[in-house]
Amino acid sequence: MKTFVKPLIFSVVLLGLGGIAYWDEWQTKVETKEKELKNKLLTFKPDEITSLNYTKVDDGRTVQVQMAKEGNQWKVLSPIAYPGDAEGVGRLLKTFEELKFEKSFEAAGDKLKEYGLDQPKVTVAMKDKDGKETTIRIGAKSPVGYSSYAKVDETNNVYLVNHYAFTASNKELFDFRDKSLRWPNMDQVKAISYQYQNEPLISLKRQDKDWSIETPKPFKADATEVKQFLSFFENQRVAKFMDDPSPALKEALSGKKPGTTRLATLVLTGGADQLTQYAFMQNGEDIYTTVPGYDGIIVLDKKMKDGLKKSLADFQNKAMFSFNSTEATEVDVDGKVYVRKDGEWQTKEGGDKADFIRLLLVDFEFAKAAVVLTADEALALMKGAPLHSTKFTFKDGKTVEASIWKIEGDAEHVSMKVGTDAFYKAPRSLLENFSAKPKLSEKLQPGDQG
Repeated sequence: MKTFVKPLIFSVVLLGLGGIAYWDEWQTKVETKEKELKNKLLTFKPDEITSLNYTKVDDGRTVQVQMAKEGNQWKVLSPIAYPGDAEGVGRLLKTFEELKFEKSFEAAGDKLKEYGLDQPKVTVAMKDKDGKETTIRIGAKSPVGYSSYAKVDETNNVYLVNHYAFTASNKELFDFRDKSLRWPNMDQVKAISYQYQNEPLISLKRQDKDWSIETPKPFKADATEVKQFLSFFENQRVAKFMDDPSPALKEALSGKKPGTTRLATLVLTGGADQLTQYAFMQNGEDIYTTVPGYDGIIVLDKKMKDGLKKSLADFQNKAMFSFNSTEATEVDVDGKVYVRKDGEWQTKEGGDKADFIRLLLVDFEFAKAAVVLTADEALALMKGAPLHSTKFTFKDGKTVEASIWKIEGDAEHVSMKVGTDAFYKAPRSLLENFSAKPKLSEKLQPGDQG
């Protein structure tokens, strides 16, 4: 019997300790929750608010904005119909959701005038998905400290809150509006037409994850550059809305009068071949455009002008090769063959060490062309026999051939033909590995690719 007593006592002690630990954890959670709720002015969930009416009175000027939430999207209903700024509305609601009061007291009737609550500076009326209404009013700043007076709903309580409640809710109509260019879904954009000033019109077409240049000349496009180009516009923000532009400005931006420059024209083709068009105009120091579904004119940050400067060369894929140098098994350089054996490069005949092949492969793998050429442009540069001819063979049996010509009168570049239909003007530095044939230790360190 004694054999079971000690284990039983031990189990009871463990259960007791476990109960104490659970109680302590529960009590801590309760105290933390009470601390969070202590002196909290409002209890609501920002994501459950479905309508918002905002009023601000400032030196006799009144700003009134009515908004409603449809799904996950906020919309301005009045004084103009326009998509809302969901992040801006979210920040405003979060300000009041987290707001705590420093102290409270009762005041009603004429007494409210002392605290600026007879005519509040800011009034925000909210309604949640269940129809519950909450109204908060921010009145005058307290004479001492960094605080303001506030009132919730129709109670007689007046609260002293941090003055940040006013500064964070001191808004204009502009603050409630979506300030993007109303950009279409990037994943659905399948064609781009773009022209910067007098540059040739550039047309790009999407093919799964890749892009190709259709005009002014057919080339493979750099998908990363195209993505960055689209992201540039997606990240632009409206600096000013002109809901009722003057006839003179409209006429000026139409290009019928001198003084206005058309900086760029952009047309996007999206799903169901829907077109979205933008014309970026400069008049004086300002840049203007219009956005889909809006009859007014928007003003953009003039700093965006440099980002509009795009030409054919900016979209071309300048990577001359698309192989992995570590997969190469054999290299033919001007008729001499080199093979990889036990991780080292050597001549196929004789087995002489040939470290320079590693560097040659790496340089070619990551080489970028200075200019992508058409066949006709390249033909004018490829005079006589090539200076060097190479052929790379890889583990999967695929081969890549490339030939290099010097360019008369050009000390910076060489012309290259890769495969049968790719032509480039490339950096002359690619010749270094053919002439000097450096040792591995001179240019490559352990761990480098190749």
